[in-house]
Amino acid sequence: MDNVGATIQAVSYLLSKGRCCIGLIVGPRTLAVSQDRIEGWRKAHQDHGVPADEALIAEGDYTSESGEAAMEKFLALGEPPDAVFATGFLMMTGCLGVLRARGVDVPDTVELMTWSDSPLLDVFDPPISTIQQPSYEMGVRAAELVLSRIEKPEAPPTSIILPAELRIRTPRAPVGGRVR
Repeated sequence: MDNVGATIQAVSYLLSKGRCCIGLIVGPRTLAVSQDRIEGWRKAHQDHGVPADEALIAEGDYTSESGEAAMEKFLALGEPPDAVFATGFLMMTGCLGVLRARGVDVPDTVELMTWSDSPLLDVFDPPISTIQQPSYEMGVRAAELVLSRIEKPEAPPTSIILPAELRIRTPRAPVGGRVR
């Protein structure tokens, strides 16, 4: 997965919408994937000429509780973020819960984005945009690499980096009439 490039896409999208204070919630910083996503966050800010405030990076553990803790940390800052990119679905739901409990308007005051697309995100109100990773293709490629390694154990290691896709969801217009 091109974690750097995908994070640049996501953060650049938020910056291009006029968001200027973007929080990032990653998994444990010791993981290469988290380091790549932090690098992408920094690079997107640099590309847009927007200062990157390192206080807007939080470490989570992919649970909703860690998303809640990160959002509480962000809201306690002198200048809280106007967007948050949580790199895990459950961490994003924790953020959303805190924002709703505090009466913060999503997405007008704080826009949320997450990693790994899910059909559930279509029914969220508001719908949440994501980075969609090619999970099926990742599995196929991994299986191919394992089979290749079994056939030729002496062959040098192979790396494949797959691109991600930014999936933008926009709020739906209210539908007239009553539900019965």
